[in-house]
Amino acid sequence: MIRIGYRAHDFGKFNTPAELGKTIREKTGEDSFIQLALNKSFPTARSWQEWDEEYIHNVIEELGKYGVSVKIVGCYIQPTHPDEEKRKSDIERFKKSLSLNRAFECKLIATETGTRNPKGGYSPETADPKYIDLFYSSLSEMVDAAEKYDAYTLIEGVNHQHTIASLERMKNMMDKFPSNRLKVLFDPINMVDYSGIRERDGVPLQHPTKEACRDF
Repeated sequence: MIRIGYRAHDFGKFNTPAELGKTIREKTGEDSFIQLALNKSFPTARSWQEWDEEYIHNVIEELGKYGVSVKIVGCYIQPTHPDEEKRKSDIERFKKSLSLNRAFECKLIATETGTRNPKGGYSPETADPKYIDLFYSSLSEMVDAAEKYDAYTLIEGVNHQHTIASLERMKNMMDKFPSNRLKVLFDPINMVDYSGIRERDGVPLQHPTKEACRDF
């Protein structure tokens, strides 16, 4: 049976996991799977440096009272951040999430691939190949940590804005890191070119044909 999951932060911001769990239960009317980005759902949550197994376990336990279970942990970092210290801090945050996968009761830890804009928006520098190498340097640490902690690093590409901005770059990334601890979080909308899905003659239409969609 197909089950639909939800991004927890699309339900809003909450003071406690119980409030989030109760809201999801009321909105969906059933047991639910979520992607949880802790600090996006709970602005008052502890900073990642203070996370430990007991704290995360308590969060998951409160959600579970409402039939809500975490299937993806969202840890959205900037692995190509222009500030080296901030980049290193972000990688440590991701590795901390990986290390707590048992407490999260979820082995899938996901991030996007970052931009050279320190605020996370578009920067024309991001597409430069030298920043792919910087991303690979970050990713190498993240994949090693996933192997160490028996978890999985999930990478979500975003067209035009982020370092991994195309299906070709995504494939190259997977070829470079053949570890089974590296997976792709595929949001197809994220990978559509900003001008649209192109037909076989290279031109995007306002309403793409079924053929173009199949090709994509």
